[in-house]
Amino acid sequence: MAGLQLLIDLAPTLTNLQSLKWSYWITQPSVLPLLVKGLDLLGSVPGLKELIIEIAVSDPSPGFTFKPFSNLSSVSVHWIHEGNITQDFSAGLVDLLGRCPNLEKFTFSVPRPYHPSKVPSFTHIFSGIGSLPSTTCLKLRHLDLTGIYVSADEFRVHLHHLRSLKILRLMFNRCADSPGENDQICGLLLDNSIYLDEFAIDTTHPPNVLKYLSSYSGLEHLKFQSRYPGADSPENIHRFFSLVLPLHRATLRVLHLGWSVETLWTRDIPPEELAQIEKCQQLTRISCYITVAVGRTGRTDKLMGRWLETTMKLARLQHFWFYPTCLIQPRLHTGHYYYDDEEEFGLEMEVKKFAVNKVEKFKAEYAVPFVMKASSAPSLGP
Repeated sequence: MAGLQLLIDLAPTLTNLQSLKWSYWITQPSVLPLLVKGLDLLGSVPGLKELIIEIAVSDPSPGFTFKPFSNLSSVSVHWIHEGNITQDFSAGLVDLLGRCPNLEKFTFSVPRPYHPSKVPSFTHIFSGIGSLPSTTCLKLRHLDLTGIYVSADEFRVHLHHLRSLKILRLMFNRCADSPGENDQICGLLLDNSIYLDEFAIDTTHPPNVLKYLSSYSGLEHLKFQSRYPGADSPENIHRFFSLVLPLHRATLRVLHLGWSVETLWTRDIPPEELAQIEKCQQLTRISCYITVAVGRTGRTDKLMGRWLETTMKLARLQHFWFYPTCLIQPRLHTGHYYYDDEEEFGLEMEVKKFAVNKVEKFKAEYAVPFVMKASSAPSLGP
């Protein structure tokens, strides 16, 4: 409470404030009056352009409100708990966007492993933009839609606001047929010549995804994950490495590849495909999942060795992280990513230790000039 009071006292002097990040963890009723006052004061700062909100309690109202804010160029909301997104909260966000005619960046993220049963749709969130003058066309350059409903029809309705789009994150789409919707969205990007610099998508197999990515060059950042049946066919992997990567190898700086399930993306990338990464000499960061085979004869790290050798041929590489996994049962077809039992969890920890030791030996032998690390896979849910 003392920190909040100090912020309120300092607010009138923050005339140069341009960005505000507010992490909402407060639950004590006694703090609500200070919260309301603080938001009112900070919202009145004339130069404020960016608002980042983290909601980690089930119901941020009545203390939290978007009403003091307007004319922002960047709005980001991160909903990081299991509670449902309330009607009051989403309505306030809708109204806020209707007061931001110069909006260039928008994020609404419900990251894994959080799974509220009620999340808004892209159409609902953007309905406030309809209150802007009919002649107003947003120049959105950055759009992050994670863990909400995004249909191709909704995307099409707002396409005139997305002509300048350069960064798109389309992850954990809550639509029933998210592969089909994501496929159509990629078709819209292709048909309207919207060429991204940064793209994150967890649908890799529908035809328009790879067709779009192989229609232009210049991609700088790609997060490419496979979460659905059909995504791990050898044909898809071959198309990605033979058609997509060559087009972007002169510009690609960041690559995240694969998923923590036992698919071909993490288990068996042929040497000739992996060799295409060697030609992406602008890469500075790589992260991927690598399956360590577990059997009666022990651990098999053939693919891990290929990856380690490949990274040494990238002159600009600064960071290589990988997540060693040994999932016994493919989670791809069940939709579940939790460990089945303590025995499987223990095996996963053993494999991580095995991978860490392998990396340390490799680093000692080859004097690796960049950060190379085997890490535990991020927590995931169904």
